[in-house]
Amino acid sequence: MNLLQKCKIPPLRHVWSIKRLLGRILLDSEFITYQDLQIKYGLRHQKKIVTACLIAALSLLNLFIGQETHAFSQNSSAKVTISATVKERATMQVLNQVQDLVVTDADIERGYVEVSAGSRINVKTNNRAGCLLAFELLSGTSTLFHAVSVRIKGREVQFSSSGWIQQPYVLGGSIEEVTYHFMLSQDAQLGRYNWPLAISVLPLGGH
Repeated sequence: MNLLQKCKIPPLRHVWSIKRLLGRILLDSEFITYQDLQIKYGLRHQKKIVTACLIAALSLLNLFIGQETHAFSQNSSAKVTISATVKERATMQVLNQVQDLVVTDADIERGYVEVSAGSRINVKTNNRAGCLLAFELLSGTSTLFHAVSVRIKGREVQFSSSGWIQQPYVLGGSIEEVTYHFMLSQDAQLGRYNWPLAISVLPLGGH
């Protein structure tokens, strides 16, 4: 005798027949109705449809978020890599320059020579902090005076061999007039001398 016979379990086909028979008995006895069965089937089918829609919506949302993240990452990377460096530049054009320094008896007596607007220059720079105007004493003139004072619009520097004045930034450049005050030495002699100073422009970062 096999296990099914020992446990008195009917074959599978008999089980399905019994279920159909029980269902018919429940319907005939009005414990349940066809409408109940239809509603139960409809709710089960609706649950499956809703579940499928939610899965599809979540998949589309994940795809959209992935695309937006990738696009944002590309845009952010592009913004970081785009850069430009502008090299600092300063130029000067001499529009007018006194060629000689004339020392008279009156100059020797008062001890100095003043030359107003001895230089007229056009200065340009792309640095918002400005640039430097450098002045240097030429060789062979150190015995004529012991110090020089240079003025440009209220900015002044005094030196014995070299010095500089900071020039502010002006959009498009600016034309400046330079005044010189030479303090004569005790051994100074009257006469006409070659201009004793050289002027140049330097970027502010190069000082």
